[in-house]
This record gives sequence, C-alpha cells and structure tokens, in this order.
Amino acid sequence: MIMMINSSPFIPGLKLGYLFYQESVKPFLVDWFPNLKYSAGLLGDGSEVLGFDTPQSMDHHWGPRMQLFLDNEAVEKYS
Repeated sequence: MIMMINSSPFIPGLKLGYLFYQESVKPFLVDWFPNLKYSAGLLGDGSEVLGFDTPQSMDHHWGPRMQLFLDNEAVEKYS
C-alpha cells in the first residue's frame, strides 16, 4: 500500500528554500528595496537544513522558507 502524504511533489528543503528566494524574495527586494544590503540563508537544525529530509518530512513544518539578515541600520530604517 502506498500512502500519499501530500499531493505536492517532494522537493528537498534546501532546494525549496533556494527556489523561494530566487523566484519570490529576491525579485521583491530588487523592485522595492534596490539598495538594501542583506544576506539570505536557511539556518536551523532541521532535517531540511542538514540535507536529510525525505518525502516523510512533508508531514511537519515543511514548506518554502528562508531567513533574511539585515544590519542594524536597515532594521531600524525598515522595521
């Protein structure tokens, strides 16, 4: 018996985060904050960050995500 966890195809978390950044976050930042200096990444100790995620990972806290890092000046200006 095959159990369907989610109707979405499995994409490893690191790739999913990268695609989310490339297709959604980066274009938004370029259009709305063209001079903003930032770093982006995926931090944590989850299986998706460590590269150990599997289709089973889709049943808990799975989805596109990333963190955006700003310097103190940008945080004060945009918060």
